[in-house]
This record gives sequence, C-alpha cells and structure tokens, in this order.
Amino acid sequence: MSGIRVFLFFVLCGAALALSGQTDYQAAANRFAGKPALRGAKISLSVIDMSTHREVAALNSREALEPASSLKLVSTATALIVLGKDFRFKTELQMDGYLDAEGILQGNIYLKGYGDPSLGSGREGCMDLDSLMDWLCDRISEAGIRGIAGDVVADDSWFAGPPVPEGWTEKDGGNYYAAGLWSLNVAENMYRLQFRQNPKIGGPVSVLGMKPRVEGLKIYSRLTSGTPGSGDNAYIYGFPYDFEREVRGTIPAGSGVFTIKGSLPDAPLFAAQQLRAHLAKAGIAVDGEAKVWRKPKPEKPRALIAVLHSPPLSMLVEWTNRESLNLYAEAFLRAVGKKREQEGSVAAGVKTVREVWAERGLDLACLKMADGSGLSANDAVCAYTLAVLVRKMYADELLQKTFLNSLPVAGERGSMKHFLKDSPARGRLYAKTGSKQGVRSFTGYAQSRSTGKWLAFSVIVNDYESGASAVRREMLAFLERLCL
Repeated sequence: MSGIRVFLFFVLCGAALALSGQTDYQAAANRFAGKPALRGAKISLSVIDMSTHREVAALNSREALEPASSLKLVSTATALIVLGKDFRFKTELQMDGYLDAEGILQGNIYLKGYGDPSLGSGREGCMDLDSLMDWLCDRISEAGIRGIAGDVVADDSWFAGPPVPEGWTEKDGGNYYAAGLWSLNVAENMYRLQFRQNPKIGGPVSVLGMKPRVEGLKIYSRLTSGTPGSGDNAYIYGFPYDFEREVRGTIPAGSGVFTIKGSLPDAPLFAAQQLRAHLAKAGIAVDGEAKVWRKPKPEKPRALIAVLHSPPLSMLVEWTNRESLNLYAEAFLRAVGKKREQEGSVAAGVKTVREVWAERGLDLACLKMADGSGLSANDAVCAYTLAVLVRKMYADELLQKTFLNSLPVAGERGSMKHFLKDSPARGRLYAKTGSKQGVRSFTGYAQSRSTGKWLAFSVIVNDYESGASAVRREMLAFLERLCL
C-alpha cells in the first residue's frame, strides 16, 4: 500500500510541476499583454511544449494578424519539403540558328532563367554581376561564336504572373527590398543610387549617379537633408517596368556621398543589356538588340551552350531567414507552385502551401497568403498556426537541422545577433523576426536553460500605439522568460 502511495505522490508531483510550468508561461504571457507599450495593440501569441505538443501559453492564438517577415518561415519550410534541401536553381545559356563558316551565329543568344534569385549576387558560391557576364562571354566564345547576327534575349517565360504580388505599395516598389521577381533575376535585381549630400538641413539633394548604370532609367530627386546622423529615410517610388522614378524623403545632412539601393525596373531586360555590352567588350559583335522573351514557348529550336546552378536550397534558405531576403522568399513560393502545379505563380504557390501542410496535418484556415515574404499588406496568419508549423519542422528528422540552422539566434547571428546578448536567451532563442510599420513578430524556438525543454512559439503584435522599439523590448523580455 505504501508503495502505491509513493507512486501516486510522484505522479501527482510531476503533474503539479507540469501544470505549474504551463501556468507560469501563461502568467508571463498575461503580464506581457498588460505592459503599457502594448496598450491598444492587437496580439496573437502561442507557445507550444515540443515534447507534449500542448499549447502552454496563448493570447488570441487563433486570431489572424499581419505577420511581416515571420511569413517567410512558411515559404522556406514549404520549399525545403517540396524541392528538397539539395535542390539547385538553374540558368541556361542557349542559342538558335546556326554557326556559319566565319563563326557568325545566324541566330540569337538566349539567357533562360528558371527563377534563381542568387544569380550574379556575389554571395558565397555565386559570381558577382561582372564575373557572371564574363563567364557567359567565355562560354559563348568557347562555342566558336565570333559574332552574333541576331539578338541577345533574356527568356523570362518560366514563372507566371506579375513580378510584384498584390498588396505591395509604390512607396516600397522602387526599393531593393521590394524588387520584383522574374524567371530571370540578376544581382538580386538591385542597383545602387548615389547622392551628393547637402550640409544644410532641409536643403535639396541631387543625384550623382547609379551603379551599375541601368539603361533608360530616369531618377527624379525630391530628397532633402535631414539632421546629421538621421540615417536613410529615402524611398524610391515605382513599380516594375516604370523607367521614371521619384525619390522622396530625407538623407542625413553632410558633405559626402550617400548611397541607397533601388530595384531594377525590368531585371530580364537589364541582364540582356549587360550581356550584350560585355560581349562587345570581349570582341564579339552583336548586330541585334537586347530583348526579353516572355511567351510560354520558344518559336525556334534552341541548342544548349552552358548551364549554371545556384548553391543548394539549404544555403539559400539560410540567407533568406537570417537576412530576411524578400526576393528569395518570393522565388521559393513560385518554385513550389511550378513543381507541384506546373505553374510558377503566387496562386499556384499558395495552393501548394495549403496542400503540403494539409498532408502534414496542419490546417491553414487562418492563413491569408498574398506573397512569400510577408511584405504584402494582404498577408495574415495566427500565431498558433506558425507555432505548430515550426514544431512540425523540428519533428522532421530530415529537415530539422537545416531549418534550425537557418534561423537567427539571440546574441549570435542574423537579425537576432544584437538582441539579448547578455541573457540566458543567448544561443537558446532561435527566432525569425518580422517588422514593418505597425507590425512586429517573432517566431521560432526557445530552449529552457534550467530544464532543457524546447518550446515552439510565435508572437505577433499589430496596430500598437507606442514606439516600435518599446514594443520589441517587451516582446524580447517575454521570449527571454521562455529560456529561463
């Protein structure tokens, strides 16, 4: 009898401890919601015990809010599942026509894109723009081509739909972080715009130039000088195919050169123009023009000259989640749609996302997905769905390490590098950050220092009235509590 009592004592103690832990997390969530910085804000919060799959803290956890870049976890996770961590995007160099006795190609050169967002980026394992163009010229020369009677054509036919998803604004559209996504992308579809600073606060700021030069692009500056040290508050207004753009806002007063980054109006056309120019420098004359092919099927048979592959998807996902690269997330969404639905569109990508997670037992009823990156104002998802999604990724033995390795870590790497450096959360809090005007979010994993327990979480805050830094500070304080 005494043995049964001892057994029951330990069972009840264990249950009490589990309940205490659960209650403690909920109490911390309640205190978080009561902070002055969160007054009037919308909150969706979910914390899930990874070992029991139970939700141990919740605040409106089934309410869909705008997630900002936490949505990238949906895109990157789905891409790893559908495409595989070893998948590589490809880009093909092609030709049609024939090579005459003098080495003149009686036809066209084609650069066909298959959605690679890293082409010409200069990142690890990728050539930069000039090196890429030189490499292409070398392959053309090795094919025996001494001149080209036709055109240099960028083939943009692989993906479908507009380069920019619904819900992106003109204020964002001309800036590098809102670059359009085409079948053929180059140098992350970005250029740098230089300005001569004005030492007088409120004075006009003039454009010095752009690197690299984008043919036909006209920039009109309405910039003025802000206070010294005020940072980059300049926005380039424009959408894809707009070759006249206006810059508004401020840059710091000063006497030097200030640089911001803009989005290419037409990345495939820019790639064709760059290749044509580099061919001329290499002594391979092109009689025709730089053009873009956007139709689904080629008119003439083409021969393959060379193929170029991206780094593996695992590396691209790492860059995307750690640095919050919108362009890459958009490429992943369209790529999974192309793989499963044979259409590289946002709609096909979203359909694939829903099907893939339904197969894994996750209902995405609360998800409204207008893009792959979280930049669209039309995106919404609840914290519970994101927390369950990351829990399921952790449970995937094939993808767990890759997905976990892609996340920023408190005090150590990515967008969390400068947060919670001197706290128990350092090295134990893995979180994708999300931020845009009126939106802050964190989604990922926390490991308790005292128990070793792993928790999956998502915290989304919208429409706060206080400053963004105060909201973030309270969110980080709550997440630090999960790591004690």
